[in-house]
Amino acid sequence: MDKNLAKQIYEIEVENLINAKSVFETETFNKFVSTVFQTNKNWWRIIMSWVWKNSFIAAKTAATMSSIWIPSFYLDTNDALHWDLWMITNKDFVIHLSRSWNTDEMLHTAFHIKKLWFKQWALTCREDCKVKEFVDLFLPIPFIKEADVNWLAPSSSSTLLLAVCDVIWLTVSAMKWFTREDFFAFHPGWALWQMLKNELNK
Repeated sequence: MDKNLAKQIYEIEVENLINAKSVFETETFNKFVSTVFQTNKNWWRIIMSWVWKNSFIAAKTAATMSSIWIPSFYLDTNDALHWDLWMITNKDFVIHLSRSWNTDEMLHTAFHIKKLWFKQWALTCREDCKVKEFVDLFLPIPFIKEADVNWLAPSSSSTLLLAVCDVIWLTVSAMKWFTREDFFAFHPGWALWQMLKNELNK
C-alpha cells in the first residue's frame, strides 16, 4: 500500500473542510440556520432531497435532525417525479443536496416544486448552478476538488456536504437548548440510554 497516497487523499479531504469554513461567515448561512430554527418552533418539517451518492448524506442528516426534535425525512428526486411530490406540504421546507446541482432530474424536481409554491433551498459545492432560479435560498459551499487520483469520484464533496449539514443542525440544536436529559427521555435505544441513565442516576 502507498502510505503517501493514503495521506494525500486524507489531506485533500481535510483541506476542503478547512477551506469551507468561510461559508459560516456568510449571511446566507446565518439565514439558513435562523430559518431552520424558526421552522422548528412551528413544528414544520425539513425534507432532504438528493440524488445518487448524496442519498446517504440526506438520510443521515434527516436522521440527525429527527433525533434532536427537528421533524425530517428524505426524498429521492427520482421518486419525487413519480407521485411522491404529494408528500410535501406548504408547511415543509425542501433542502436539496448536490455537488453540481445541474443534473436533469434535480432541476426537473426543483422546477415542479416551485410550480407548486413549496419552499425549497439548495446546498451545493458549485456557485454556477442552474438551480438558482428555482430555489428560495441558495448556499454554495467553497470546494477545491475530489480526493481520488482522478479528482472525479464523489469523496471530498460528500464529506463537505455532510459536515456543513451537521453544523447547521447541531447549531440549531444548541439554540433549542436540547439537553442530555432530552436525549435520555426520547432516545430509549439501549447503549445511549443506558449511559445517560447511569450518568443522570435515573
